[in-house]
Amino acid sequence: MQCTGAQLLVFRDALVHAYNTLPALNEFAITTGLVASLEIDIGLGAGELKDVAFRFLRFVEAKGSNQLDHVLAVAQEHQPGNDKLREFASTVGALTVSAAADLLSTHSFDLRPLEDVWLTKLSDPDRRLAVFVLFGAEQSVVSNVVERLRAYLSPTVSGKKPMYTLKPTLQRVEETVNLIANLKAGLADKGIVCTVYATETQGDEVDRLLVALYKIYPDVLRHPLVLLVNARPDGKVTAPCERLPRPEFHRSHLNQWVDHVTNGRRWPEDLRADFKRWLLQSVAGAETPDTDVAYAALEDAIELLRTNPAPPIDVLRQRFQSAAPSPITSSRI
Repeated sequence: MQCTGAQLLVFRDALVHAYNTLPALNEFAITTGLVASLEIDIGLGAGELKDVAFRFLRFVEAKGSNQLDHVLAVAQEHQPGNDKLREFASTVGALTVSAAADLLSTHSFDLRPLEDVWLTKLSDPDRRLAVFVLFGAEQSVVSNVVERLRAYLSPTVSGKKPMYTLKPTLQRVEETVNLIANLKAGLADKGIVCTVYATETQGDEVDRLLVALYKIYPDVLRHPLVLLVNARPDGKVTAPCERLPRPEFHRSHLNQWVDHVTNGRRWPEDLRADFKRWLLQSVAGAETPDTDVAYAALEDAIELLRTNPAPPIDVLRQRFQSAAPSPITSSRI
């Protein structure tokens, strides 16, 4: 990738947006394998974060222009939901496609109503235990909500140590309370997303769990602790929590997803239209497809793009004009 001076500045700003503290930027730089540390290889001096990021990119560029591609690829892998990185990657034709990047980005249209809830809660400057509750959600929904939460919180998390996902059965409230209480030490240097599956509970187990945890975590936390509970469809939770609405797909969401994921690929409009028809076939043309079916269709589409990042247009056109995968046999995310 050859960058002009202006493009390098945009790249710098995208990196600073994704890694907005010096320790986070340093950990990312080490992860690329191109520096031992920012201090050792470029010297930190008294410059601002933007200055350090720019000198890092200049240092990488001096090793060869292809090394900038490597830095961008690693950044997208570690920050798949960062719109600034994706916007820059799109302008230089280096946008990567993966299940994480496209199901977990802000363009996961079915999760927009849920996102409104958690953004309101998690934007509070006084960071306390945050509890979100789904009722009878499919496994694919829970997994994608967890990953979206992790993507949103990723700037506060070590690049080397991903957030944890705890999956206690909730058969014994006391045991689950102890497991989550033991996470307190880890919050000193990273945020944690904890998932509790509670679809087989009876009575007030969820309320008892939350009341106990609020007593253990009553104060402002240095790093976020987020609890996602998947309760019974008919469950009742009276303890303080944020209730998440069930996500719902519309066929227009799939069309918008195609527009988003093909942005920057220089596809002809007829090919993009064929891709949309192919994807809609996967959900049997339903106006509001079942969430699991829609996720499975997206998984097939993402796998196609991931394994063929730059196939000939004729090959794609032939593929999209063929029969789409059956939603019955598609694997689930």
